[in-house]
Amino acid sequence: MCPTLKYDDEEKGASDVAFTVTRRLRLRAAVVLALTLTLLGIPAMAQAAFTAYAGAATPVSTATIPAPTTAVAATCQTQSQTTVKIDVGAYTRMPFANRHEIVLYDPAGAVKQTKSLLGADGGDITLTNPYGQSKGTWRYELRGYYDVPGTANTWTGAARTGTVTCT
Repeated sequence: MCPTLKYDDEEKGASDVAFTVTRRLRLRAAVVLALTLTLLGIPAMAQAAFTAYAGAATPVSTATIPAPTTAVAATCQTQSQTTVKIDVGAYTRMPFANRHEIVLYDPAGAVKQTKSLLGADGGDITLTNPYGQSKGTWRYELRGYYDVPGTANTWTGAARTGTVTCT
């Protein structure tokens, strides 16, 4: 006759029940430990070692807007009234610039006039009876700008500067 398996804890002794509970806890701890070690070992197996360098350097540079090389004639006439005239000849757009300006400063260093140069035919600034002091050394700056599309940012190029003296 076959032995009958009994699962009722009532028929087992207290030592048998404690042994079964301890055995189950140990089995669970062993399974958790095995899973933990397996999961910790997976990243170590997936690591690779790179022993050689093969690649190109990334070239990085900045764009600069050079000073214009345009011919500029600056004159000052002091007859019955003072006239300061800055005449910008035909010019070639500077690389990277999308607009050009000429600025005229009075002898005190204040900006008296700013003019955008549109097209390649140049332009001029003429001030007759300029405000404030007219005698002295006037300064002009001609430069290219790059207005970044879609933003309020502007890159400013190097200036071509010159002076004219009114006596």
